[in-house]
Amino acid sequence: MQETEQVTCLIVKLQSQLSRIEAALGGFNGFADEQRLLIARRTRISAQLNDAQSLQTSVHNRTATLVKLMQNIGMPPDTVDDYAYCVHMMQKLLVDKHEMMVCFLIKFN
Repeated sequence: MQETEQVTCLIVKLQSQLSRIEAALGGFNGFADEQRLLIARRTRISAQLNDAQSLQTSVHNRTATLVKLMQNIGMPPDTVDDYAYCVHMMQKLLVDKHEMMVCFLIKFN
């Protein structure tokens, strides 16, 4: 579960950085050198985001494998369902937390 939290936070952070760069490039009125730096940064962060998403897919697959293993060894169905639900909700809550923080920062800055 710790890996799920870390990967989800990483993806949210990279998405935020990418959004800020896209916004900066959208209204760009600076020097060409600055624009090249922003484009290089966007390329690097996009690659990191793709890597993080691949890692998240791997973590999801491992979670699914773990759920199947729990079922195969005869763990109570309620326990298996609770685990799967907990992992899913943790990801959702992390994303929601980040969205709330962004809204708070926009409102009060």
